[in-house]
Amino acid sequence: MDVVIDTDVLSVFVKIRKVELLQRLFTKRSLLLTPHVYKELKYGERLGFIKLSIPTRFAKIKLQHAEKRLVKEIHGKRNLSLADSECVAVSHNRKSLLVTNDDGVKAEADRLFVQYVDLIALLRMLWKGNIMSKEQVRDLIDEIEKKDRIVIGNKDVIFR
Repeated sequence: MDVVIDTDVLSVFVKIRKVELLQRLFTKRSLLLTPHVYKELKYGERLGFIKLSIPTRFAKIKLQHAEKRLVKEIHGKRNLSLADSECVAVSHNRKSLLVTNDDGVKAEADRLFVQYVDLIALLRMLWKGNIMSKEQVRDLIDEIEKKDRIVIGNKDVIFR
């Protein structure tokens, strides 16, 4: 099963320069970048928010015809960006795992029976998968909160 990562989650790992952690989490899966996710990341780089360095295991994809139709439908009916709409459409069409932290994207994924994980789940997977120790994940959370200027709630869920 391939993995589609939305801009929000991918930019978190780009900002802290730890995109390789995503590759380590999904070693046997292809990591797909939709056209608008890539555009948004490039835009963030032009503005100086991130330094974009996408590893080779990430595949920039072109949308298939059915995905383009579904993107139009999702974008037209829901309050989702084109990048988010693409992520849901590709995940649905290609039966891929979706990685998102956006509640609207999660709701649309639920509607289309798309399997997804969020940032909390990723952080838990890093610890449970023995990729990082609990202390390393705690340090990672601190780094994410500082560099991405977000507060990660439900930290207790990560270490259950």
